[in-house]
Amino acid sequence: MKLVKPSGNTLQEAAIVTGGAGAGAALSRVAVGAIFKPKAGDDEATKKKNQNTLLAMRAGLAVVGIVAYAAVSGKDTGATAAKASFAGWSAIQVIDALRDRMASKGITAATATSQTDKLAADAVGLGCNCGVPALGMGMVIPTYDYEAREYAPVTLPALRGYEEQPARANGPFAA
Repeated sequence: MKLVKPSGNTLQEAAIVTGGAGAGAALSRVAVGAIFKPKAGDDEATKKKNQNTLLAMRAGLAVVGIVAYAAVSGKDTGATAAKASFAGWSAIQVIDALRDRMASKGITAATATSQTDKLAADAVGLGCNCGVPALGMGMVIPTYDYEAREYAPVTLPALRGYEEQPARANGPFAA
């Protein structure tokens, strides 16, 4: 491998690969949402069955992406974009499967007992152990509840030292 100054063609190809991988990853998650219909129920057996079904589906979709990637031939722009989208399709399913598996075992960056578990939890998106809300002061972030299959707002706590300022009678520029 040798690093060289990028040219217009290599930058264009990099943009195509990046866009294709992102699009493939997004479509892969859409496919999971369209296909996976969890069974209703709060008991542990139903939750475990839903987790196992989702894990098997993610593995199957990752294999589909790998086989599709191998099936694409050619070196033109369309082939490059298709290969990148299938790579993104598979990669996100592997990451999501690892995240789901680790979360079901209670492993997060905050609860990890070894440095390896902490790094793995960070890598699959199981949280930063920095103690600061990801988006800042008291913002409401919609989260997706995979069990209930519905959106629920989650309010983050305000940052330390931030206090609500009373409104002024004549706006912010009043003396």
